[in-house]
Amino acid sequence: MSKRRNEESGKDYEVGYARPPKMSQFQKGQSGNPRGRQKGQTKSASAPETVSALISKESARIVRGTENGRQFEGPAFQVIIRQLYNKALNGNFPAIKQVLHIHETSISNSPAIPDSEDLAKMDAVQLMKLYTEFVSSTTPTPC
Repeated sequence: MSKRRNEESGKDYEVGYARPPKMSQFQKGQSGNPRGRQKGQTKSASAPETVSALISKESARIVRGTENGRQFEGPAFQVIIRQLYNKALNGNFPAIKQVLHIHETSISNSPAIPDSEDLAKMDAVQLMKLYTEFVSSTTPTPC
């Protein structure tokens, strides 16, 4: 370590790690950032509010993809799904597993489609309700 003589006190001052020369240190009463923060820089403008907002924004972004040597454009999420399906069709086993998993979860999350018998029963109930409302709302007129 080198020693420097402090002009003010006349004592030796050891300069080294975490001990800069006195001349390069901030003066007492003076800020380390004299100009201060610029106006309009309270937060980073690119910081998203939440992760889900960032995912939604990025999945809607228009990107280019390649299929059979031809380029196409579409939302990022659609391009990813299309490329995943193409890999699965080419025999990529992890892609096949992923496609099957996506398919199973999308079916389990969607409402069940009633069969024709259930639809007929529901239609009959709805028609009966409408008929009773109509009959009760109309009053017979005297002749």
